[in-house]
Parts: sequence; structure tokens; C-alpha cells
Amino acid sequence: MTQPIAILLSALLFLGGCASTTATPEDNRPFASVSRLQEISGVYQNRGESDERYRPMYLSALLWPDDASLNHDDIDTITVVQTAADVVEVTARMGRQTIKAGRYVEGEHFRIEGGRLLLGTKAGIAGLKTGEPLLGAYRQVIELGLDTAGQGKARQHVTAAGLAFLLIPVATDSTEEVRFLRLSTLPE
Repeated sequence: MTQPIAILLSALLFLGGCASTTATPEDNRPFASVSRLQEISGVYQNRGESDERYRPMYLSALLWPDDASLNHDDIDTITVVQTAADVVEVTARMGRQTIKAGRYVEGEHFRIEGGRLLLGTKAGIAGLKTGEPLLGAYRQVIELGLDTAGQGKARQHVTAAGLAFLLIPVATDSTEEVRFLRLSTLPE
């Protein structure tokens, strides 16, 4: 191997790295422990409050991540109502108009773990879509619940490792916490 190629390959290996980010809203509060679904019943603002440097996060995007037909910015509120011991009905509204509704069953769509609703863990391979700069494995965990002030709260944790631009080894760890204002509670 010639010396310039060896230097270039060595430089690429040194460029590889690790990154860790955490984004939280101002006056971030920890999760409160949720033991019953009735505790989360209420009407929430769809657009979350988070670190202003990051893109906005919408509760509707966390609840319906694969629905490309939804314009999350148009949705004003999300209503959560417990309809059975292990079932919550969720409705997305723009004003008084219902945009989308869904039914979530504990054990099928989520589980309560550590006082939070765990929507599940996604894992897979990044870089299979055009334009994705990282080829490698990723894992995403989404938790929902209430903070200690009674506001809605979400935590999205993503880890990924692979090759950026098929050359540079990279490992990332990102946690984003978002507050969703609770506009009202629903009577039991």
C-alpha cells in the first residue's frame, strides 16, 4: 500500500467518533409514576415543548409514526380517554374536527413499565433509504407518561452505530424529552 493511501485510511479511522446528545424543555421535570391508565386521561396540546434548537415533536407523530397522510402541524389537540381497564381511545383534533382516532390496548400496543407507558422498541438497519448518510444498526425506545407537574411527557431514546458515508465509523446516542401541555383532565 502506498504511503498517501495509508495516511488517508488512517485519517478516516481517526475521524470516526461517538456523539451523545440530550434535549429537554426548559424547566424539565422527571416522570411521575403512572399506575393506572385513568391518570393519563385528558386533553393535550399536540405540539410539544422541547429544546428550541431541535425540530418540533408532535404527540400525534409518536402515536401514529407510520401514517404519512397526517399533517401533524395541523393537529391542535390529542384527547386520551380510558374506555376499559386496559384500553385507551386517542383522538387527534383540529379545532372540533376529528382528524384521526385510534384504540390502544395494554399488552398489544404498549405496556406500563416503571410508571411509564412504553410504546415499544424499534430496531433495524438505517441507510436502506435514499439519502440516509449512516449505514448501520439503530434502536429506538419511546416512553409516554406524566411529569411531576401533571403535564404530558415523552422521552425518545435512539442509539445507532455504523458507517457514515460508508467510510467513517460512527456511534450515536440521543435522548429527547418533550413536554405536552395538559389542557384539561377528563372526569372519571
